[in-house]
Amino acid sequence: MNSIARLSRYVVLVVTFFFVSLKSFSQKKEFKGYYINLSGDTIRGAFVNYKQWSNNPDRVSFVPTTTGIASQLTPATCKSFEINNYDTYISYHGTRLTNPVDFANAPTGNTADTYDTINTFLRQIAASEQLKLYVYKDDLRMNLFYAVNNNINELLQKGNLINNSFWESMRYKQQLKEIFTSEPDKEKIDQLIYTEESLASFVNKQNKGKSSFKKDGGPNNGRFVIFAGASLNSLKFSGDKSQVYSNKEYPTTTAPVVAIGYILPINRNFHKFFLFPQIKLSAFKHTATTFFNSTTAYPAQVNTFQSSPTVSVGFHFGYNIINKSDFKLFIAPGGGITILCKNKQVDNIQFSATEQKTIITTMPTTTYLLDTQAGAVIHEKYFAWLSYNFPTTITSYSANRGILTSIQFGLGYKL
Repeated sequence: MNSIARLSRYVVLVVTFFFVSLKSFSQKKEFKGYYINLSGDTIRGAFVNYKQWSNNPDRVSFVPTTTGIASQLTPATCKSFEINNYDTYISYHGTRLTNPVDFANAPTGNTADTYDTINTFLRQIAASEQLKLYVYKDDLRMNLFYAVNNNINELLQKGNLINNSFWESMRYKQQLKEIFTSEPDKEKIDQLIYTEESLASFVNKQNKGKSSFKKDGGPNNGRFVIFAGASLNSLKFSGDKSQVYSNKEYPTTTAPVVAIGYILPINRNFHKFFLFPQIKLSAFKHTATTFFNSTTAYPAQVNTFQSSPTVSVGFHFGYNIINKSDFKLFIAPGGGITILCKNKQVDNIQFSATEQKTIITTMPTTTYLLDTQAGAVIHEKYFAWLSYNFPTTITSYSANRGILTSIQFGLGYKL
């Protein structure tokens, strides 16, 4: 059994282990944290139903350490609460703008501002010396708020369709310019868009080297990953085996592989699900030799299939089977294309000890990529990775196909 076959079995075992482990690691968790009551006292305990809500909650279940009895926190009973390493919320009772902010729901004409009153918790998404930034989301729209000296105000934004064009009020930009008054900051504000990610990034960068407000699962938690390792490549032919090159055994070969990817968590789900686009660079070269007979050292023909480099551009959907803060184990199937640079077949035909002929045939420059990846992340930095690249055709013949299969593995680092 060759190296590819053995490693293919390992991949199957790893994937099976992931799915068997899923049930074990999906048990209900308690999240430690605290809340501040109306008297300003800090009460520590656990949030038993915390789910990194997409829409803001108006009540939260909390179990104090002192009593062990669950109670409901509402904006009327506490000033704020924090889930350790995750989210911070503050109580808010006031108005918010209800006009749509997106093109799909924008009304026609310049409509008046409309408001409703909400009694809820606002989630903090950024902080600087000048202000704190909060978000409120429900099924109607998203609203962004800021607090200066604990005075909460909304960053105003709405959209309308005027003369068949989408118009935005952009009042939030003027509000921010009244707080961040330097010309460089004003230029940056002009480039902002009314999203949680855009405004949180701007505010957090005001800390100028100091620690920014950044919680697990919040905005801007995408991370680049670089990794390097080896690729074990196997080449086999299917179909018509009458050709000399297709009726041979090509040994498994090894080539280096380097890659860069970007891990982007999807929504607010403790980073269980993530997108993982990536670019990988590797190569392959497979050679098989036919000799005249058993008594001569002169080869009759040397057939080589090679491409250097191969550039794979893939898009993967990942799931963390084990999802702890200091250790994650994931699986990420995906697909894309592989660019085969200088992909060619080289046939070196030897007629005698002194006579030979070389024939070079250009092969396809692209092929499809289907792969399943698995890996582990330790302490949110160190990365171990394994990828099984499903068989893909690298030749252009109609009667037979040269099929490349690869197992790639390596170590990496999250930037």
